[in-house]
Amino acid sequence: STESAVGTRDSALLDLYYGYPLASLELAMLSVEEVDTATGTLRRNDGEPIPLSAETQARLAAWLESRSAQNPESDALF
Repeated sequence: STESAVGTRDSALLDLYYGYPLASLELAMLSVEEVDTATGTLRRNDGEPIPLSAETQARLAAWLESRSAQNPESDALF
């Protein structure tokens, strides 16, 4: 449902916002390609990889699954 998709997105977004050294604009501009699920990292705009906690990885994985069902053509993470 849309409501659960929004909650999944918000959970992943807030986790990244409060838990990692990302500026608001940088967070808003993240693309799907910058999430590396194989290594559990997020690549910043400057190319610096940020290791993600297991909890953050799980939230992002849930969001990516939900997101791909809703808007598969967009590259934007959020």
